[in-house]
Amino acid sequence: MCSIESVNGIMRALAPNYAIKIFTKHKVQDDFFDDVELVVFPGGVGDASAFGSLLKANLDDVKKFLSLGGKYLGICMGAYWADKYYFDILKDTRVVQHIKRARAEVKSSYATTTQINWRGDDQRKA
Repeated sequence: MCSIESVNGIMRALAPNYAIKIFTKHKVQDDFFDDVELVVFPGGVGDASAFGSLLKANLDDVKKFLSLGGKYLGICMGAYWADKYYFDILKDTRVVQHIKRARAEVKSSYATTTQINWRGDDQRKA
């Protein structure tokens, strides 16, 4: 259920420096996470409610990995899964859509452009 573009982009970014292992909704072997440093959950197709069906077989393994100090990177949908309703790794922090925040410049999930400031350089990006 992850966006192919999101997965491919993450793999291109990390592959030069890291060995990549991929797991799906199917059960992993008991030692799968033994040599893993970071789990990455990319952006998805759909919403965060797919958590239960996608992680059912590996949920306990991922939670054990995290409890032993494993690192977590969540992008878009994957970020929601860090929330207390899913992996509960952010303690008192709630994950909410930026567009729902009172001061958000963008209020819609539809394609748009927005002004950004990256290291002091103002730009308008798509």
